[in-house]
Amino acid sequence: MEEEKRKEKRKEKRKMKRISATGTAAVLLVLLVFLTGCPTSQEPPKSIVLFDTNGSPVNSNFTVEAVTGECITGWSVVAPEGYEHDGWFYQGERWDFSTDKVMGDMTLVAHWIPLTYVVSFEDAERVFATQEVSYLGLVEPPMDPDEPEGMRFVCWTYEGREWDFATERVTGNMTLSAYYEATDE
Repeated sequence: MEEEKRKEKRKEKRKMKRISATGTAAVLLVLLVFLTGCPTSQEPPKSIVLFDTNGSPVNSNFTVEAVTGECITGWSVVAPEGYEHDGWFYQGERWDFSTDKVMGDMTLVAHWIPLTYVVSFEDAERVFATQEVSYLGLVEPPMDPDEPEGMRFVCWTYEGREWDFATERVTGNMTLSAYYEATDE
């Protein structure tokens, strides 16, 4: 009987150890979840800013992550041929990187303005007219130049060929030259 009591006591001790170990494990598990679930420092909220390059063939759209409520750094882009970058716009208004703050996910759109070129018209003696024309714009034909004695004005030429005012577009500064033919007089 005493042997049975000892066995019963040992059994009870082992059971208590198991309960104690299980309880300790549970407490440790709760502490672990609590401690890892609580950040030690609060991260500021973030927003995504899409930079839309507005169809530029030399730049791709890109995104940056920004701190909500803060200003962001402006980004440089390469202007497509014949254009200059005129800034970034948000909902039709110019974005000021030094004062405007990101308030949520947003899209900034690149604004491009065409370059302006000078088209000069020269006759046999001088440049007698100029026009300012935007990139890919059409040139307005000027009035015909004075005709030197014994010559008749035929057309305006560029690099040795007749210029077509209805279809040819300006891509840089240029000079159109008067082309004359001798008259039979």
